[in-house]
Amino acid sequence: MPRIWTSPYLLLTLTCLFWAGNSVLGRALRDDVPPIALSFWRWCTAFAILLPWVARPLARQWRTILAHWKVMVFLAILGIATYNTINYVALHTTTVTNSALINGACTLMIIAVNRLMFGVRAGWRQWIGLWVSICGVVVIVARGDLQVLLGLELVRGDVLLLIAAVAWAVYTACLRWRPRELDQLTFAGATIAIGALALAPLYLWEAASAAPVKFSAGVIAAIAYVAVFPSVLAMLFWNKAVADVGANRAAQFLNLVPVFGIALAIVFLDETLERFHLVGAGVIFAGIALATAGMREKGSPTARG
Repeated sequence: MPRIWTSPYLLLTLTCLFWAGNSVLGRALRDDVPPIALSFWRWCTAFAILLPWVARPLARQWRTILAHWKVMVFLAILGIATYNTINYVALHTTTVTNSALINGACTLMIIAVNRLMFGVRAGWRQWIGLWVSICGVVVIVARGDLQVLLGLELVRGDVLLLIAAVAWAVYTACLRWRPRELDQLTFAGATIAIGALALAPLYLWEAASAAPVKFSAGVIAAIAYVAVFPSVLAMLFWNKAVADVGANRAAQFLNLVPVFGIALAIVFLDETLERFHLVGAGVIFAGIALATAGMREKGSPTARG
C-alpha cells in the first residue's frame, strides 16, 4: 500500500472531515432522533459492521480483554459513550459558531491533560502552531468581524460541549494505556461493544420518556453514515494516528473540523464561500504545518500519547 494512505496526517485529516459531517447530521436529526438513541444506534450499527472482522479476534483474545477490563471500560466510557452522547445532546441547543470555538478549546485540553497526567510537554513549535490555528478558527467564526465574537453568548449546550471536550482529551491522552496485545481493529471492536452496552440502560430510559425515533429512509441513511465514517473509520484512524505521532500533535488537527464543516455547508446547503473562509482556513493549515514539524513529542519516547 502506498505510504500516503497510511500517513497519520492523512488519517487525522480524514477523521476531522468525518466528524464535521457527524456534527452537521447530529444537528439536522435533532427533531427526528433523540440524542441518546442516535448515539446508541450509531455504535450498535458500527459494531455490526465490524463484527465479521473482529468476531474471531475477540473470541480468541477475550482473556486479554478481561485482564485489562478496567482500562477497556474506562476508555470505552470516555471515547464511545460519554463524548459522543453529550455532543449530540449539546447540538440541540448550541450553535455551530460556539461549537467551533469550543473545538479549539479541545485541542488545548488534550495538551493540558497530556502534560498533567503523563508529563508530556508540548514543544514551542506546537504551542505557536496551536495558537496560529486557533486564530484561524476565530477568523472563520467571527466571519472577519470582531463584533460577532463580542456578541457570542454561552448556552447550556456549550457547557456540555466543554464537558465532552474534557472527556475526549482524557481519552486521547490515555490511549497509551491500550493493551498492546490487541491490534487496532480488535481494540476498536471491543471498546465499541462496551460503549454500546453502557449506553443501553440510558437508551431504555430515554425511550420511555422521550418521543420515539422517527425512522425514515433519510434517518436510516444518516445513521448508516455516522456508523461507518465518524464511528468505525474515524475511531480506527484517530487511534492509529495518536499511536504514531502522539496526542499533542494529533490534537492540532481538530481545528480542521470547522473548516470541513463550512465546506460541507457550502456544498450541501448552498452557503456562500467568503474571503474570510479562505483566510481562516489558510491560517489553520499554516498552524498545523508548523505544529507538526519535527518527529516526536518531548516526554514520550514512543510518541504514544
